Amino acid sequence: MKVLIALTLALAPMRAHANGRLTRYARNSSYSTSHPGRCDRNVFERQFYDLAKGLEPTSDKVTAHSYETMYGTFVYPLKFAAHTPRVLEIGLGCNMDYGPGASVQIWRQLLPKAELWEAEYDAACVEKARAKGQLEGIKTVTGDQGDFAVLRRWSEEIGGELDVIIDDGGHKNSQIGHSFDVLWPLVRNGGVYVIEDLQVGRFKSYGGEKINYEDTKGRGVMADKIKDWIEQLVTIPRAFKHSSGPGFKHKIPDDVSFVYCQLEACVIGKRNRHVEGSRPGLPGHDFPGRR
Repeated sequence: MKVLIALTLALAPMRAHANGRLTRYARNSSYSTSHPGRCDRNVFERQFYDLAKGLEPTSDKVTAHSYETMYGTFVYPLKFAAHTPRVLEIGLGCNMDYGPGASVQIWRQLLPKAELWEAEYDAACVEKARAKGQLEGIKTVTGDQGDFAVLRRWSEEIGGELDVIIDDGGHKNSQIGHSFDVLWPLVRNGGVYVIEDLQVGRFKSYGGEKINYEDTKGRGVMADKIKDWIEQLVTIPRAFKHSSGPGFKHKIPDDVSFVYCQLEACVIGKRNRHVEGSRPGLPGHDFPGRR
């Protein structure tokens, strides 16, 4: 009993510190302070799951995957945002068995005041979905997310900053990499960039054709890039005090604040310049899609 009491007392400051960090995150991300449960991640995860599971058709985000974990943590709190959230999802779901627009229902109900964008390769599918009323209140852009010119056009059409970008598109490493290079600058300070289905980048076949692992177009497998980024986040700030740091094949963008990964997906957070101190500068990054 004495050991249990001592352990409880020892853990109490850690819990307080963690709760304090969540509260600061909510406050600094322009979240309303009117909702008493705004920082309860477990509640948000469950509420996101219940919302998604209650819709027909049900998105594979909560059936084939357990993405309620990251969306409950990083997107659900936008429900209480003091500003108008702006969200872009790549991939309307035109190739899904249950048809397009399953995730659109989630975002529309979760964030009724948000400006919602969907990007989709199949323009004809988008028009059919709009004609059926599936895209009411949703703005759309179309084209190949692996094409730099298309991505730049998306960026111009969307205009301004986004709170969240979700890549649930073609899943080729080249598509994921090109999209991140061009669209990452659109993420506002304190915003997040979500990449789903990263496991597909290791498949040697997908959709009946040989793609992904071989089809990187010299950009590398996205999972390998993210592993390098995590290593740099963990080690470079201290290492740079004494040296130029270890060499990495994939240099992390210097405005990345954190990388959160769960089963089959990762969330990349952009530094909130008004809150966090600047990390030591990293070597320059040559992102061709930004030119």
